[in-house]
Amino acid sequence: MLTVMECANELPVVAPTSAIAASAPDAVLQALHASSTIVVTYDLTGRLTWVLGASQVLLGWNNDEMVGRAFSDFLHPSEHPRLWRRLASRAQGDRVVLQRELLFLHRLGHAVPLLITVGPHIRGDQVVGGAGAVTDDSAIRRMRAERDAALAARSRAEGAVRTGRSVVHELASPLGAVLGIAELLAADDRTPPDMRQDLQLLQEQVARIGDLLHRFGRIARYQEMPTPDGPQLDLDRSSGTGGAP
Repeated sequence: MLTVMECANELPVVAPTSAIAASAPDAVLQALHASSTIVVTYDLTGRLTWVLGASQVLLGWNNDEMVGRAFSDFLHPSEHPRLWRRLASRAQGDRVVLQRELLFLHRLGHAVPLLITVGPHIRGDQVVGGAGAVTDDSAIRRMRAERDAALAARSRAEGAVRTGRSVVHELASPLGAVLGIAELLAADDRTPPDMRQDLQLLQEQVARIGDLLHRFGRIARYQEMPTPDGPQLDLDRSSGTGGAP
């Protein structure tokens, strides 16, 4: 079975879409459309000589409308200098394979970020242009953004729990001291009755605060778990909803 690029090398310099589609295996065509991918070749002037795949979905153009036109017609103007430099390198026989995100230009005029993997288009022993695949990587970018947001949320949660633990530790000692002093003063026979009532109220409030700190301390008692990215907070175990208390 011919590969996609072998099919390209067997075609004329500029092949009509019907010839391209007829030469490519059905499985390849289905794979290109399923993965939102366009396969292209272009000559050393930047003219597209072969286009196959999901160009209508990604850029709003049919394959046959793109063949014979300049590759730059479908790139955002900010990408043109990069294309000219790459064409000049290919003309010198450069065979490097590159992968990066480029801004393409949709038929409706808006920019479309797409991932392109491109290398030399070789016929015989000569570099006659470039050949590559253009793919919609928006799903990958969306998953990366969701991953980064989740990591940021986890980091904020870890910071909050660690701060809470520090607050509990810092407040426990002075509250204990206040409670001890209040108990000593309340037990002193020389303490006036009205002050004794205030001390009793203070003891009750300090005890209540102590209970709240104890409850918060159980939440703030964090435990870490090993991950490929380093130790991370185990929120389930830390909150007591899973694992050991």
